[in-house]
Amino acid sequence: GDVMPLLTSATGRCFAAFLPATRVNPRLKLELSSAQKMGRTDVPTTLQGARAMLDEVRAQGLSRVVDTLLPGVIGFCAPVFDADGHLVVALVTLGPASSMDARWEGPVATQLKEAAQQLSDELGYRTP
Repeated sequence: GDVMPLLTSATGRCFAAFLPATRVNPRLKLELSSAQKMGRTDVPTTLQGARAMLDEVRAQGLSRVVDTLLPGVIGFCAPVFDADGHLVVALVTLGPASSMDARWEGPVATQLKEAAQQLSDELGYRTP
């Protein structure tokens, strides 16, 4: 499989939001530095900005990107947790911005989140 960037991919944002910060922060700091050097305006370039983005991911229960990794592509990624509350896998969906609903409460996001929740439930996860 591919290793996805933390800031620009839905998969990376999901893992960055739901894995322990001690595992994520070293890579996150490298990506933030790179984003700063490149003058990117479509992703956070400070640790404070990244934390706010990851707080939004946790609040929404899934991550989203629009035109950040691939132009014209929307991505959502939802976490799946085991009985101990650890992130074990994530479900991702991608589609063209011209026809995919990018809203947090849209049908794509809602159905993906529900599927991830069902898998988490089957693994014994109980929402705190």
